Amino acid sequence: MEDKDLGYLLNLRKVVGHRPLVAAFSVVVVINDNNEVLMERRADDQMLDFPGGSIELKETALAAAKRELLEETGLVCSNLTLFNVYSGELAYYKYSNGDEVYGVDIVYLTNQVSGKLKKQIEEVSSLSYYALDAIPSDSISKRNKKIISDLKDYLNKRNKR
Repeated sequence: MEDKDLGYLLNLRKVVGHRPLVAAFSVVVVINDNNEVLMERRADDQMLDFPGGSIELKETALAAAKRELLEETGLVCSNLTLFNVYSGELAYYKYSNGDEVYGVDIVYLTNQVSGKLKKQIEEVSSLSYYALDAIPSDSISKRNKKIISDLKDYLNKRNKR
């Protein structure tokens, strides 16, 4: 009954419908030399988000992060550092089709990427680097606001060393 082309979450949705789920996601924050972060404008709701997505069965969080970054941006990362894990109400998301999810979002940082930016047509409207203070707060989720706040603190501490 499982359709291997759909992926774990979409197959699970066939059984549970739109009801809230707890799901694991890997997210990658790409930081360039100017301390700007790569964000994608989502094709479904036009919100800004970091590259990432669900972890498939038998896949590690690290492998999912690398796969999602490549799929959504065309970039390959050579080094990922675990930054933080976000979950609970903060990581709640309701998709435009009515699906609800409480994410366990495993967030990685990298400043080492190669390749040419190329958006994934199905999921991404655009890709751009943003200064942390220039990201429009009305275009990001509560989770991403928290990630950005934590990232500012992290970079400030790192720069003071």
